[in-house]
Amino acid sequence: MNQRRAILKPCEAPGTASVEEGVILLDGPDGVAVAMTPQAAELTASSLLEAVALARQGSTDATLPHSDGAGLAGQEVAILVAPGVDGDFVLLAQAALQACGVAGRIVAPSLGALATVNGGTLTAAVSLDTARGLQFDAIILAAGQEAVAALSGDLRTLDFIRDQVRHGKTFLAIGEARRLLTLAGSLPEGAIVADANEPTRAIAAFIRALGGQTRHEAGSL
Repeated sequence: MNQRRAILKPCEAPGTASVEEGVILLDGPDGVAVAMTPQAAELTASSLLEAVALARQGSTDATLPHSDGAGLAGQEVAILVAPGVDGDFVLLAQAALQACGVAGRIVAPSLGALATVNGGTLTAAVSLDTARGLQFDAIILAAGQEAVAALSGDLRTLDFIRDQVRHGKTFLAIGEARRLLTLAGSLPEGAIVADANEPTRAIAAFIRALGGQTRHEAGSL
């Protein structure tokens, strides 16, 4: 952390965005004003969402990879969850994927809202009844003891994971969710398995693997 950042005091007043002649204007506290193109504003918004998720997880000087979308834009990643999932991790993953032009779709046993272990809610857009292996480019198995326990007892979960393995998809299993891979009977080649206390590093490795930037051998980070 450099000296300038060390002396900055956090402001509790939010900034305000507006549009004038196709330019995004961001007005902040103390007369701070920034003019950005729509593309720059979109990337800034994604970066802010990532930073918010990191701050809520207690991270300090962590950063996530950004991409101009080359080779990643348009891809879809399944984020497998159930009630009791680590919602902060899911939001962090979605923000990082979005910054790379990738959609992080929440897949759950049933559609609709579900409670997270952090006290928030997530909304499942895809159910295990309709999810198929060819539908997604990769899969994230999110942490959360209650969630993993629920998914472990659902045969649709194991069928979904095996289907993804058959199609050679990229995997990230975080924390307790690695148990799902064991129950499915296979650790996919190139799967990324990481501890729940290293979410930023795990997501960064996953995005690199998704973009084909680095080949990972199966194993733990």
